[in-house]
Amino acid sequence: MNWRRPVPRPLPEALRRIAELYKIEDDIRGKTHEERCTVRQGMSRPVIDSLAPWLNEQLALISQKTMLAEAIRYTLSRWEGLTRFIDDGRTEIDSNTVKRSIRPIASVDSLYPSYSSIWNIQICSCASRRYGPFVSCMALITSSL
Repeated sequence: MNWRRPVPRPLPEALRRIAELYKIEDDIRGKTHEERCTVRQGMSRPVIDSLAPWLNEQLALISQKTMLAEAIRYTLSRWEGLTRFIDDGRTEIDSNTVKRSIRPIASVDSLYPSYSSIWNIQICSCASRRYGPFVSCMALITSSL
């Protein structure tokens, strides 16, 4: 018996559109800021301009209580920031490059030794933001053992 949840119908189309944007970014990586901006205006802008209305259409078709509806509302509420990269060739499509470059510098282990009480607070606060209050409580309990 298959216990996996069915994939919501809008999800594959959204992923296809996002993959198209990342393909464009792969093609222009290493080019000048001006070239990147020109290509983005010509190729990424039409994809982005059609994505927002499409997301609104999908939102109207699905239950508003689902996590997918929550994700779509989250995306639309941050639309200006998500599309800023189109008009600025210096801006990346996401912050993954920056996150990868600072990860070795700013890891929890490098900032606080494991015996420090502030380390336990950091673990709990990270768990709370990522997994919710229940896991935060569990992190607090296990870190104090």
